[in-house]
Amino acid sequence: RRARSLCPLSTYKSHGGRFCTAPTITEQLRGPCVRSYTPEAATHCSASSTPRRRAQAMAVTDAAPPPSLAPPTPLLGIVVEVSPNTTPSSSSQSYAKVVEAVVALRNAHLLCHHGGEVLVVAALPGATQFISSDQQNGGAATAKQLRECAERADSERKTPAAVAAALGRFLCYASRKTSTARCVLFKCGEDDAAQYHAVMNCLFAARRRKILVDAVSLGAKPSPLAKLCAHLAKGAFTHNPPHLRDRLVAVALATFGADAECRQSLSLPALHEADFRTACLCCTPPKILDRG
Repeated sequence: RRARSLCPLSTYKSHGGRFCTAPTITEQLRGPCVRSYTPEAATHCSASSTPRRRAQAMAVTDAAPPPSLAPPTPLLGIVVEVSPNTTPSSSSQSYAKVVEAVVALRNAHLLCHHGGEVLVVAALPGATQFISSDQQNGGAATAKQLRECAERADSERKTPAAVAAALGRFLCYASRKTSTARCVLFKCGEDDAAQYHAVMNCLFAARRRKILVDAVSLGAKPSPLAKLCAHLAKGAFTHNPPHLRDRLVAVALATFGADAECRQSLSLPALHEADFRTACLCCTPPKILDRG
Protein backbone atom coordinates (compact mmCIF):
# COMPACT_ATOMS: atom_id res chain seq x y z
CA ARG A 1 0.00 0.00 0.00
CA ARG A 2 2.81 2.39 0.78
CA ALA A 3 4.43 1.82 -2.62
CA ARG A 4 1.03 2.26 -4.27
CA SER A 5 0.50 5.66 -2.66
CA LEU A 6 4.02 7.03 -3.20
CA CYS A 7 4.61 5.87 -6.79
CA PRO A 8 2.62 7.63 -9.57
CA LEU A 9 0.86 5.02 -11.74
CA SER A 10 -0.64 5.02 -15.24
CA THR A 11 -3.20 2.52 -16.65
CA TYR A 12 -3.07 1.31 -20.26
CA LYS A 13 -4.00 -1.73 -22.40
CA SER A 14 -1.27 -4.27 -23.13
CA HIS A 15 -0.77 -6.36 -26.28
CA GLY A 16 -2.52 -9.35 -24.66
CA GLY A 17 -5.74 -7.41 -24.26
CA ARG A 18 -5.43 -6.97 -20.51
CA PHE A 19 -5.43 -3.70 -18.59
CA CYS A 20 -2.36 -3.15 -16.47
CA THR A 21 -0.89 -0.33 -14.46
CA ALA A 22 2.70 0.76 -14.38
CA PRO A 23 4.67 3.71 -13.04
CA THR A 24 4.99 6.86 -15.10
CA ILE A 25 7.96 7.50 -17.39
CA THR A 26 9.97 9.14 -14.64
CA GLU A 27 9.46 6.21 -12.28
CA GLN A 28 10.22 3.66 -14.98
CA LEU A 29 13.60 5.27 -15.55
CA ARG A 30 14.35 4.84 -11.88
CA GLY A 31 13.26 1.21 -11.52
CA PRO A 32 10.89 -1.56 -12.70
CA CYS A 33 7.12 -1.62 -12.32
CA VAL A 34 5.86 -2.05 -8.75
CA ARG A 35 2.21 -2.88 -9.40
CA SER A 36 0.15 -4.76 -12.02
CA TYR A 37 -3.02 -6.79 -12.08
CA THR A 38 -1.25 -9.95 -13.31
CA PRO A 39 2.40 -11.00 -13.16
CA GLU A 40 2.40 -11.72 -16.93
CA ALA A 41 1.13 -8.27 -17.78
CA ALA A 42 3.60 -6.63 -15.45
CA THR A 43 6.49 -8.54 -17.04
CA HIS A 44 5.28 -7.68 -20.57
CA CYS A 45 4.88 -3.99 -19.75
CA SER A 46 8.29 -3.64 -18.18
CA ALA A 47 9.95 -5.55 -21.04
CA SER A 48 8.29 -3.86 -24.06
CA SER A 49 7.15 -0.38 -23.01
CA THR A 50 10.02 0.71 -20.78
CA PRO A 51 12.76 0.92 -23.49
CA ARG A 52 10.51 2.90 -25.83
CA ARG A 53 9.51 5.36 -23.13
CA ARG A 54 13.07 5.60 -21.95
CA ALA A 55 14.11 6.60 -25.47
CA GLN A 56 11.36 9.23 -25.59
CA ALA A 57 12.47 10.65 -22.26
CA MET A 58 16.08 10.77 -23.38
CA ALA A 59 15.05 12.61 -26.58
CA VAL A 60 13.32 15.27 -24.50
CA THR A 61 16.36 15.55 -22.23
CA ASP A 62 18.74 15.99 -25.17
CA ALA A 63 16.68 18.84 -26.66
CA ALA A 64 18.33 22.24 -27.14
CA PRO A 65 18.27 24.44 -24.04
CA PRO A 66 16.14 27.60 -24.05
CA PRO A 67 17.81 30.86 -25.11
CA SER A 68 19.77 32.72 -22.49
CA LEU A 69 17.89 35.24 -20.42
CA ALA A 70 21.00 37.32 -19.70
CA PRO A 71 20.66 41.08 -20.26
CA PRO A 72 22.19 42.48 -23.48
CA THR A 73 25.75 43.77 -23.42
CA PRO A 74 25.83 47.60 -23.37
CA LEU A 75 27.92 49.28 -26.07
CA LEU A 76 29.41 52.76 -25.75
CA GLY A 77 30.72 54.56 -28.81
CA ILE A 78 32.97 57.63 -28.55
CA VAL A 79 33.52 59.70 -31.70
CA VAL A 80 36.38 62.22 -31.41
CA GLU A 81 36.94 64.89 -34.05
CA VAL A 82 40.68 65.11 -34.68
CA SER A 83 41.55 67.83 -37.16
CA PRO A 84 44.36 70.41 -37.05
CA ASN A 85 41.93 73.12 -38.22
CA THR A 86 39.68 72.64 -35.19
CA THR A 87 41.67 70.62 -32.67
CA PRO A 88 44.70 71.99 -30.82
CA SER A 89 48.09 70.41 -31.35
CA SER A 90 48.64 66.92 -30.00
CA SER A 91 51.19 68.27 -27.53
CA SER A 92 48.93 71.00 -26.15
CA GLN A 93 47.30 70.85 -22.76
CA SER A 94 43.83 71.38 -24.23
CA TYR A 95 43.98 68.22 -26.35
CA ALA A 96 45.36 66.29 -23.39
CA LYS A 97 42.18 67.13 -21.48
CA VAL A 98 40.07 65.78 -24.34
CA VAL A 99 42.01 62.51 -24.30
CA GLU A 100 41.68 62.34 -20.53
CA ALA A 101 37.89 62.76 -20.78
CA VAL A 102 37.65 59.97 -23.38
CA VAL A 103 39.64 57.59 -21.18
CA ALA A 104 37.56 58.51 -18.13
CA LEU A 105 34.31 57.72 -19.98
CA ARG A 106 35.74 54.43 -21.18
CA ASN A 107 36.82 53.34 -17.69
CA ALA A 108 33.54 54.41 -16.11
CA HIS A 109 31.49 52.43 -18.64
CA LEU A 110 33.52 49.24 -18.18
CA LEU A 111 33.41 49.64 -14.42
CA CYS A 112 29.63 50.07 -14.21
CA HIS A 113 28.70 47.44 -16.82
CA HIS A 114 30.18 43.97 -16.43
CA GLY A 115 31.09 42.64 -19.86
CA GLY A 116 30.46 46.02 -21.50
CA GLU A 117 32.14 47.15 -24.70
CA VAL A 118 33.63 50.49 -25.74
CA LEU A 119 34.36 51.54 -29.32
CA VAL A 120 36.39 54.71 -29.94
CA VAL A 121 36.33 56.15 -33.47
CA ALA A 122 38.67 58.98 -34.46
CA ALA A 123 37.39 61.33 -37.17
CA LEU A 124 40.60 62.23 -39.04
CA PRO A 125 40.97 64.60 -42.02
CA GLY A 126 39.28 62.68 -44.82
CA ALA A 127 39.43 59.32 -42.98
CA THR A 128 38.36 57.46 -39.85
CA GLN A 129 40.17 55.04 -37.58
CA PHE A 130 39.02 52.51 -35.01
CA ILE A 131 40.91 52.76 -31.73
CA SER A 132 41.25 49.59 -29.70
CA SER A 133 39.87 49.76 -26.18
CA ASP A 134 40.62 46.35 -24.72
CA GLN A 135 40.39 45.71 -21.01
CA GLN A 136 43.89 44.23 -20.69
CA ASN A 137 45.88 47.35 -21.55
CA GLY A 138 43.41 49.72 -19.92
CA GLY A 139 43.05 53.32 -21.01
CA ALA A 140 46.77 53.76 -21.69
CA ALA A 141 46.49 52.16 -25.14
CA THR A 142 43.49 54.33 -26.00
CA ALA A 143 45.28 57.53 -24.98
CA LYS A 144 48.40 56.56 -26.91
CA GLN A 145 46.51 55.90 -30.14
CA LEU A 146 44.56 59.16 -29.82
CA ARG A 147 47.83 61.09 -29.54
CA GLU A 148 49.20 59.24 -32.56
CA CYS A 149 46.09 60.17 -34.55
CA ALA A 150 46.57 63.84 -33.68
CA GLU A 151 50.23 63.73 -34.71
CA ARG A 152 49.31 62.17 -38.04
CA ALA A 153 46.59 64.80 -38.61
CA ASP A 154 49.01 67.69 -38.02
CA SER A 155 50.35 67.30 -41.56
CA GLU A 156 46.95 67.85 -43.21
CA ARG A 157 45.58 71.37 -42.85
CA LYS A 158 42.98 71.75 -45.59
CA THR A 159 40.89 68.58 -45.33
CA PRO A 160 38.05 68.66 -42.74
CA ALA A 161 37.50 65.85 -40.28
CA ALA A 162 35.18 63.05 -41.43
CA VAL A 163 32.64 63.30 -38.61
CA ALA A 164 29.78 61.84 -40.65
CA ALA A 165 31.87 58.85 -41.71
CA ALA A 166 32.88 58.18 -38.10
CA LEU A 167 29.24 58.25 -36.97
CA GLY A 168 28.28 55.96 -39.83
CA ARG A 169 30.98 53.41 -38.98
CA PHE A 170 29.84 53.27 -35.37
CA LEU A 171 26.21 52.76 -36.40
CA CYS A 172 27.22 49.96 -38.77
CA TYR A 173 29.13 48.27 -35.96
CA ALA A 174 26.25 48.72 -33.51
CA SER A 175 23.70 47.31 -35.98
CA ARG A 176 25.53 43.96 -35.96
CA LYS A 177 25.36 43.76 -32.18
CA THR A 178 22.32 42.55 -30.22
CA SER A 179 22.96 45.02 -27.46
CA THR A 180 21.92 48.43 -26.21
CA ALA A 181 24.14 51.15 -27.68
CA ARG A 182 24.75 54.84 -27.19
CA CYS A 183 27.27 57.31 -28.57
CA VAL A 184 29.13 60.41 -27.37
CA LEU A 185 30.36 62.95 -29.95
CA PHE A 186 33.27 65.27 -29.10
CA LYS A 187 32.77 68.16 -31.56
CA CYS A 188 35.97 70.15 -31.45
CA GLY A 189 35.43 72.85 -34.04
CA GLU A 190 33.19 74.47 -36.58
CA ASP A 191 30.65 72.58 -38.68
CA ASP A 192 31.38 71.42 -42.21
CA ALA A 193 28.58 72.29 -44.64
CA ALA A 194 29.43 69.39 -46.97
CA GLN A 195 28.73 66.83 -44.24
CA TYR A 196 25.40 68.24 -43.07
CA HIS A 197 23.15 65.82 -44.98
CA ALA A 198 25.31 62.81 -44.15
CA VAL A 199 25.20 63.62 -40.44
CA MET A 200 21.41 64.04 -40.59
CA ASN A 201 21.04 60.62 -42.19
CA CYS A 202 23.16 59.09 -39.42
CA LEU A 203 21.00 60.75 -36.78
CA PHE A 204 17.77 59.48 -38.35
CA ALA A 205 19.23 55.96 -38.44
CA ALA A 206 20.31 56.24 -34.79
CA ARG A 207 16.87 57.41 -33.73
CA ARG A 208 15.22 54.53 -35.60
CA ARG A 209 17.40 52.03 -33.73
CA LYS A 210 16.87 53.90 -30.43
CA ILE A 211 20.55 54.79 -30.03
CA LEU A 212 21.23 57.85 -27.90
CA VAL A 213 23.72 60.33 -29.34
CA ASP A 214 25.21 62.78 -26.85
CA ALA A 215 27.27 65.73 -28.01
CA VAL A 216 29.75 68.09 -26.40
CA SER A 217 30.89 71.22 -28.23
CA LEU A 218 34.49 72.16 -27.48
CA GLY A 219 34.75 75.31 -29.60
CA ALA A 220 34.52 78.91 -28.55
CA LYS A 221 30.85 78.97 -29.63
CA PRO A 222 28.31 76.15 -29.41
CA SER A 223 28.10 74.03 -32.53
CA PRO A 224 24.63 74.09 -34.18
CA LEU A 225 25.24 70.64 -35.65
CA ALA A 226 26.08 69.22 -32.22
CA LYS A 227 22.81 70.63 -30.88
CA LEU A 228 20.88 68.93 -33.68
CA CYS A 229 22.65 65.65 -32.89
CA ALA A 230 21.54 65.74 -29.28
CA HIS A 231 18.03 66.91 -30.14
CA LEU A 232 17.24 64.41 -32.91
CA ALA A 233 18.84 61.40 -31.19
CA LYS A 234 17.35 62.26 -27.78
CA GLY A 235 20.72 62.71 -26.14
CA ALA A 236 22.33 65.29 -23.87
CA PHE A 237 24.25 68.38 -24.97
CA THR A 238 26.82 70.50 -23.21
CA HIS A 239 29.22 73.26 -24.22
CA ASN A 240 32.74 73.34 -22.85
CA PRO A 241 34.68 76.39 -24.13
CA PRO A 242 38.50 76.35 -24.20
CA HIS A 243 38.90 78.42 -21.03
CA LEU A 244 36.90 75.78 -19.09
CA ARG A 245 38.81 72.78 -20.41
CA ASP A 246 39.93 71.76 -16.93
CA ARG A 247 36.31 70.88 -16.11
CA LEU A 248 35.84 68.65 -19.14
CA VAL A 249 36.44 65.35 -17.32
CA ALA A 250 33.95 66.17 -14.55
CA VAL A 251 31.37 67.45 -17.04
CA ALA A 252 31.73 64.38 -19.26
CA LEU A 253 31.31 61.92 -16.38
CA ALA A 254 28.39 63.79 -14.85
CA THR A 255 26.53 64.29 -18.13
CA PHE A 256 27.39 61.28 -20.29
CA GLY A 257 28.36 58.64 -17.74
CA ALA A 258 24.82 57.35 -17.10
CA ASP A 259 22.89 55.14 -19.51
CA ALA A 260 19.31 55.62 -20.67
CA GLU A 261 17.73 53.88 -17.68
CA CYS A 262 19.69 55.81 -15.06
CA ARG A 263 19.00 59.14 -16.76
CA GLN A 264 15.34 58.89 -15.86
CA SER A 265 16.33 59.54 -12.24
CA LEU A 266 18.89 62.27 -12.96
CA SER A 267 18.61 65.96 -13.72
CA LEU A 268 20.78 66.49 -16.81
CA PRO A 269 21.36 69.85 -18.55
CA ALA A 270 18.48 70.53 -20.90
CA LEU A 271 18.85 71.69 -24.49
CA HIS A 272 16.93 74.95 -24.47
CA GLU A 273 17.15 75.75 -28.17
CA ALA A 274 17.96 74.07 -31.45
CA ASP A 275 17.96 76.13 -34.63
CA PHE A 276 16.08 74.34 -37.44
CA ARG A 277 15.99 77.35 -39.77
CA THR A 278 17.55 77.13 -43.22
CA ALA A 279 21.08 78.49 -42.99
CA CYS A 280 24.23 78.59 -45.05
CA LEU A 281 26.90 76.78 -43.09
CA CYS A 282 29.64 78.05 -45.40
CA CYS A 283 29.35 81.45 -43.75
CA THR A 284 30.83 82.25 -40.36
CA PRO A 285 28.59 82.61 -38.45
CA PRO A 286 25.93 80.63 -40.40
CA LYS A 287 23.75 82.97 -42.43
CA ILE A 288 20.00 82.51 -42.03
CA LEU A 289 18.26 82.29 -45.41
CA ASP A 290 14.71 83.45 -46.07
CA ARG A 291 14.49 81.20 -49.08
CA GLY A 292 16.17 77.88 -49.51
